[in-house]
Amino acid sequence: MIDQNAIETQKNNPFLATKLFIPKAHAKLVIRPELIKKLNAFADHKMTLVSAPAGFGKTTVLTQWIAQRSHPVAWLSLDEKDNDPYLFLRYFIAALQTVDPNVGIAAAHGLQSVKKQSLTAILIPLLNDIAARKEQLCVILDDYHCIESAEVHEIISDIFQYMPPQLHLILSTRIDPPLPLAKMRARKTLTEIRIDELCFTREDIVIFFHEIIGLHLSGEELAILEHRTEGWAAGLQLVAISLLGSENTKEFIEEFAGDNRYIVDYLVEEVLQNQNEHTSNFLLRTSVFQQLSADLCNYVFERDDSQVILENLEQQNLFIIPLDNKRNWFRYHHLFRDLLFQRLQHQENDSISEFRTKASVWHEKNGHMDSAIDYAILADDFKRAAMLLEQISMNDWQYDKRMKLTNWLEKIPVKYIHEQPELCLSYVSVLMDDNRHVDAEKNLMVVEQFIAEQQGRQSAGAADQNKLDIQEIKGKVGVLRAIIETGRGDSERILGFAEDALKYLADDSHSCRANGLLALGIAYSLKGELDSAVSAYIQSMELSKTAGNLDLYFRAGIWLVARLTYAAQLDQATSICEEMFEVIDKGQLEHSPFGTGVCLSWGNILYEQNRLEEAYEYISKDFEIIEAALDISHKAWCYCCMMKVLSALNEIEGIDEVVEKFERLEASYELPYSFSLLTGAWKAKIWL
Repeated sequence: MIDQNAIETQKNNPFLATKLFIPKAHAKLVIRPELIKKLNAFADHKMTLVSAPAGFGKTTVLTQWIAQRSHPVAWLSLDEKDNDPYLFLRYFIAALQTVDPNVGIAAAHGLQSVKKQSLTAILIPLLNDIAARKEQLCVILDDYHCIESAEVHEIISDIFQYMPPQLHLILSTRIDPPLPLAKMRARKTLTEIRIDELCFTREDIVIFFHEIIGLHLSGEELAILEHRTEGWAAGLQLVAISLLGSENTKEFIEEFAGDNRYIVDYLVEEVLQNQNEHTSNFLLRTSVFQQLSADLCNYVFERDDSQVILENLEQQNLFIIPLDNKRNWFRYHHLFRDLLFQRLQHQENDSISEFRTKASVWHEKNGHMDSAIDYAILADDFKRAAMLLEQISMNDWQYDKRMKLTNWLEKIPVKYIHEQPELCLSYVSVLMDDNRHVDAEKNLMVVEQFIAEQQGRQSAGAADQNKLDIQEIKGKVGVLRAIIETGRGDSERILGFAEDALKYLADDSHSCRANGLLALGIAYSLKGELDSAVSAYIQSMELSKTAGNLDLYFRAGIWLVARLTYAAQLDQATSICEEMFEVIDKGQLEHSPFGTGVCLSWGNILYEQNRLEEAYEYISKDFEIIEAALDISHKAWCYCCMMKVLSALNEIEGIDEVVEKFERLEASYELPYSFSLLTGAWKAKIWL
């Protein structure tokens, strides 16, 4: 039975389903029995690597193989956006679920809750689900050459290392990935299909032209084509299209004898010349799109015949691939699109930005905000990109989406970010998550200057042209200031910023108010005012829950339990921990940073009760997740907890190892004030 929470997760985090669509094998294709035989033996190895340059038929061979299989295969078409490791894992899990909907439910929930940690930890429940299956599960990652992210390569390496026998990976790529291929070969866990096997043989070329295309070429003509294309499937297909429109086949083939650097240029010119001007113009202009639909093309190019042209192109097998069964969305063969776009740059380079901006507008109108932002950035229309980004609520940038926001912001010149105060605040938050506190404060000062200017205009009686809620912005600035000060340990400054922020923020700004209350709780904790701290933490948890912000809910809860434990209020601390464990169980978040954080809290309670062995068990539980974490505070706190428990257990060797790790962390990052106080005391105790 499929978990309803998983269904809700997919509703709240929509993705492009066409990336999971297996391209349909064309009825008329050259069958490659040796390659299919090799693919049928996939279970003998952990991974199959299909590696060759563009146009050698990698995807075609895989779709042929799938078509003759009786068991389903998971498919994921990759593109540049999948360098975001959060997005990659979301699609990877979704691909697996096309075969088995019950695989990866817990991992998907864990992914929703991840914040700034290595995503390899999500693989634990995912691989356990696959290991529980009886049947084989094969997943194909098409166009893996689009992946340049070291984090995504690390995810694949970890999957390979801990792969259950039921799982098999097939990577289709133009270039060899930076994976330990030599080690895989030595251990005979890798099988490879490369260019020499994918190249069309003379027999394949004969079958292609005589039986598939219906052109009976002489042996000499076939030899010329074989030599010039070197068995390149896409090149042969381009030749066939050109020959069908040529009045003199022999002359065409004889002239087709130039330097290989110009073969592609020559063929594309021939293909385009065999189309009418109307269609050629359509092909060139639509090469600006990664994916295209009739509605998109009609809007951008102000026409009404795009559907007819797309259907005609598909009928001609003109390097266009349908992305859904309804033929609403298409893409060009990657190589064909690249070549078309090169010519568009030569012919209409000045129009490309205009086309991309109009594509951005169309995607915005149709609710595709990610694509709208992508096209605005490609068009160098950074003002529009910043405006679109500011429209998205900060609540939408929780967890896995935060890296997507970071990637966009890195592409937009900072002056455009500074023109949008709400977006600038999002940028500050991202910088703080990345421990770039100096940069965060510099950008926060930009927003503060904007507020001062707006208030000056209002005092002078000028109309507010921005129509922004200055009070709300002041409140958000105050919250961020308070959070920055929590790392410095100045309780009075934290209180000042947080209290002012709560005065300015609207009652329905639940997440921002919860963040302000969390800062208040930390300030009261530093001042030793237990009751006030507990009250602030509890209010923060309640508001976070109302906002659906689990990250903030658990952070407030963990601070609350720590404060209660320190004050020996163990019954109340236990009650709060049990509540958080219930939320974790309900959301299947056991292997998330939230789960590890609550386990650390529970371990501290057990430590105070002198149940040291149990305390160590909980504190060291899923330690590899914490070790892989990018959340520096979370990692530092784990080391602190480990130090005091190991000290109580008199595990000297273990203590030294953890102290060394903490000192390396301390040398690399500016840790919050509270950790410096805690660890200083614990290290002194250990050394004594």
